[in-house]
Amino acid sequence: MTANDDDVLGLIARDRKLDAIKLLRETRGLGLAEAKAEVERLSGTLTSMRPPPSPSTPQSRHVDQEVRQLAQSGQRIAAIKLLRERNRLGLKQAKELLDATVPPAPGRPLSAWVFVAAVIAAAAAVAWFAR
Repeated sequence: MTANDDDVLGLIARDRKLDAIKLLRETRGLGLAEAKAEVERLSGTLTSMRPPPSPSTPQSRHVDQEVRQLAQSGQRIAAIKLLRERNRLGLKQAKELLDATVPPAPGRPLSAWVFVAAVIAAAAAVAWFAR
């Protein structure tokens, strides 16, 4: 079985370069460096053939209400995961899109575990001085 350039280009177009490298290594017997170089070469070919981005391309994908609610409630990782699944984005693209549309909160209040740690530290200090 040999991988033709169309199979590899399809993987690259879907932002799955690692899968494209694996496919080249398995089917053509290339080493890691050679497979990576071939994927980069084909990626450049794909980029030169691609039209400039328009409003309907993935860069303009919207963030739906459920993803916004997750991000605003402090569950940004879950929001990024959901965004990746729904829009077929890579990790970096999903994070950048989420950060651009729902910026992270500037600061969070102290969480419960910090409060518990402070109580334990205070109890330890009282026990230390009480002996």
